[in-house]
Amino acid sequence: MFDCDDTDPDIHPGAAELCNTRDDDCDGAVDEGACGGGELEDGLLGYWPFDLGGEDLVAGRALDLAGGATIVTGPSALRGGALQLQTDDDYAVRSADDEDFDFGASDFTVQLWVSYDDLQGEQVLVEKFTGGSGPGWTLTRIGDSLQFYWWGGSVNTVPHPLVTHRYFHVVVRRAGPELQVFFDGAPMANAPISTIEGSANPLLVGRRNSGDPRGFGTRGRIDELAIWARGLSDTELALLFNGGLGHPLVP
Repeated sequence: MFDCDDTDPDIHPGAAELCNTRDDDCDGAVDEGACGGGELEDGLLGYWPFDLGGEDLVAGRALDLAGGATIVTGPSALRGGALQLQTDDDYAVRSADDEDFDFGASDFTVQLWVSYDDLQGEQVLVEKFTGGSGPGWTLTRIGDSLQFYWWGGSVNTVPHPLVTHRYFHVVVRRAGPELQVFFDGAPMANAPISTIEGSANPLLVGRRNSGDPRGFGTRGRIDELAIWARGLSDTELALLFNGGLGHPLVP
């Protein structure tokens, strides 16, 4: 077996494989067995890594890419591939209304990574929402704040300086009566929550649904979208952030 990176003495055959998105031991696989956290698959409703398209690696609920939405690879992606969006007409959407994503009064977690091309205006990340006010839920960025809005309530993070062309980790977690928003591994806002009334619209990534003509499209890249039917633990969230490197959910 050859040394696959002569420029880095820590990368060589026989080296310990670390959770760092690199092939430390030169066996052709990345991070194998190093990241742990197999329990992260528990309660996973959908996982869209955007490596080859809109495939869901958990439940087969693929997202259809629409408009000019494409998959980019290499340095533009967090790992593997990422969903590239450039206008309000670029998005990814489910072809059906999946009631699992309505949440109701149940616990849930939503995670994604986003890298913005610009920071102008409101930009919707993901939603299952109707019109401009609901029912349903929507996760969006307004200025330097993230907002999770549902019919009957909302939570906004305190303003946090953002930059373009850098991946940020965003998580929304409901555990019991509390909703929290996390940004790059840190809790940024919380609010009480009761029941989220369901929307008949499908899961939509990268813009507001057609019932709201404002569009609010995300301009940049979204990667590693995942939804759980439970509130993940703080330890699990730290593993997902992984010091800014992310963590694959399915081998």
